[in-house]
Amino acid sequence: LSSFLGWQLFERGGEPMRRGYAGGGIPPYMTARTKDGHWLQIGSLTVDTQRNLVNAVGLGDALNDPRFAGMPKYDDPEHESLFQRMVLEKILEKTRDEWMDLFIKSDVGAEPFRTTQQGMHHDQALHNGNVIDLVDPTVGKTRQLGPIARYAETPTGPAGPAPLKG
Repeated sequence: LSSFLGWQLFERGGEPMRRGYAGGGIPPYMTARTKDGHWLQIGSLTVDTQRNLVNAVGLGDALNDPRFAGMPKYDDPEHESLFQRMVLEKILEKTRDEWMDLFIKSDVGAEPFRTTQQGMHHDQALHNGNVIDLVDPTVGKTRQLGPIARYAETPTGPAGPAPLKG
C-alpha cells in the first residue's frame, strides 16, 4: 500500500517515500541476526520506540552526530542506511535472550522469529485466542489457528471440527 501511495505522490510532484515508510527514518520493521544465530523482528513504529531501540542497542550518543540527529528522518538516504547498518552490527553483539530481556525492559517492540509449531504455543497467541484447541471425533484433541478478529454480531473462527468425509 505505501509503495502505491509513494507512486501517487511522485506522480503529483511530491517527494517520494523511501523504503515504503512515509515517516522516514530507520525502517520500522527491521530484521536482525543475533550473536547466537537467531533472528529478531523489530517493530519500532513511533519516534519514541525508535529512540528506545537506539538507546537500548547503545547508539544513543550517535544522535549527536549531525548525520543522525534528525532520526527518524534523515537528510541523506546514505546516512539512513549507515545508521541501520550500525544498529544491525550492534544486534550481532548479544544473544536472542539477552536482547529480548533488554528490549522488554526498554519498551522496544521486538519478537524472535519462530517456527509455525512454536507459534502455536506462543503465550500471547494463546491469550488472545488466536490459537484454540478443538476435539475432532476422528483424531481427538487438536490445536488449530483460531480467529484473528472478533465481531460483536458475526461469529468467526472454526465452529467445530472438520466434517467427516461423505
